Amino acid sequence: MLRRLSLVRHAKDRLRDILHDVNIDDTKPDWMSATSFTELKAYRNSDAFKKMSKTGKVNRAKHAVDGKIPGTHNMGSISSIELAERMIRDDEEGKIPTTFDLFIQVHSYNGLLADEKSEEIKKKIES
Repeated sequence: MLRRLSLVRHAKDRLRDILHDVNIDDTKPDWMSATSFTELKAYRNSDAFKKMSKTGKVNRAKHAVDGKIPGTHNMGSISSIELAERMIRDDEEGKIPTTFDLFIQVHSYNGLLADEKSEEIKKKIES
């Protein structure tokens, strides 16, 4: 049962990523049926979608600096579990990463933490 739920969740996330890339202009992707494309356009023009989109924009803008939204996570679309599994594979001893190790990996880019909040959290954890 757990494996099926994981598969469903992964499929849902993958579909969301694919649909995000679909332009909502009049260019239908080859792989999408005309009916699905019409329904997608109607959904994206609905009041419910526009409200959700506006809420997301407001929430992202709360973290903007100079009009740009800083990226604080650098692991892309992989889950924390997948990241931990990769860290275990990459570790010579196969050591399981701590929560702190995962935090640093997720919030760092080229060895530097992504933002001041991440720096503050790191200092609190280390002290």
